[in-house]
Amino acid sequence: MKMRVNMTAKDVFNANTSSVKVAFNLPIKLAGFAVTEGKDKETGETKEIGYVKDTEGNIYGFISSVAIESLENLHDFVTETYGTEENPDYYPEGDITIKFIKGKSKGGREFTNIVIV
Repeated sequence: MKMRVNMTAKDVFNANTSSVKVAFNLPIKLAGFAVTEGKDKETGETKEIGYVKDTEGNIYGFISSVAIESLENLHDFVTETYGTEENPDYYPEGDITIKFIKGKSKGGREFTNIVIV
């Protein structure tokens, strides 16, 4: 596990089989998030998987490397803003609202990203 904030091992396990498809431009009150590694079923390659949990218990899963990088930056933000010496990954559920957006690279390729709103 690369990182996990306010998500239990059970949340991550269940998200592997029942995560919700990302909805773009939908405000999500952030309860927790995680980045894990998994195997691509077709190629067998190891890949990173990102998960975002909302305050209603829905978990959104994604493999976009851009969104995962944003999630890692969000982890740094949460740690610096809310973390304590006793619990550096402390985060009060629902304090941040995010949304998934679509972007387009200079080469014309679409990607998924995360922004704080």
